[in-house]
Amino acid sequence: MSDINTLKESADEIALNNTAGVYKLIKDNTTYWVKVCGENKSNFVRYISSLIAKVESLSFLKTNALLTPEDRFEHEKLIISHLKEKGFPVPNIIDENDDYFITLDAGTPFEQVDPSLINEQLIEQLLLIFSVLHTNNIAHGRPALRDILVNDENEVQLIDFEEATLKANSKLKARDIFLLLMDLHRIESISQSAIISALFLWKGKVDDQDWQALISMGNRLQKLAFVGRLILKFKPRNKTSIQILKVLEILKIAQAQCTTEG
Repeated sequence: MSDINTLKESADEIALNNTAGVYKLIKDNTTYWVKVCGENKSNFVRYISSLIAKVESLSFLKTNALLTPEDRFEHEKLIISHLKEKGFPVPNIIDENDDYFITLDAGTPFEQVDPSLINEQLIEQLLLIFSVLHTNNIAHGRPALRDILVNDENEVQLIDFEEATLKANSKLKARDIFLLLMDLHRIESISQSAIISALFLWKGKVDDQDWQALISMGNRLQKLAFVGRLILKFKPRNKTSIQILKVLEILKIAQAQCTTEG
């Protein structure tokens, strides 16, 4: 690991000469990442979403995007520190200040991993990590494959906790899983059976209320599935529609299996 003062000098230069974002920093053949504060993510749609989310039944629409960039930045650092204290697999913050924080490179984004290395065990590990997160009543908020890292030992870490929520309710946890399942369907080599198997591992670890919230979300969206099918008639390659419909199919199968077993 490089000298901390040398790292700080390089990070200071990155923060001074760049806008908000995440930047790669290589020192002494070691890769680090510098996250610079400052991105304003507030807009009209997110404002409306935030207002609607105050209704309990629609709380899954909650967003932290209306926080000031500074508050959202501090929030993320707080979440990472909190998870680190609990032994959760998140990158370690080497140094931080009001303008940036530095983490050691922790692996390759899931979406860039060699498909031959993505097996059922890796998918199960991923869902189990979310089960630990959720049993501690924490929601990631925006689980995307770009924010899931896989190291050389095929171990998973999570990053980007700007939208994370402490004391999360079941609807926010269900949103985590729905969004995660959507993104997993971007990787064609992952089978439906592997996803369902991993989903049941998550189900077995979390409160039944969390599972019911996910099933309820699926049932509600199922009523709007015709919209996705209609979009696909005109835009057959619309990825969002394809992903949503595939997740709804998985939830329908999972629900049927639960009914049969019950």
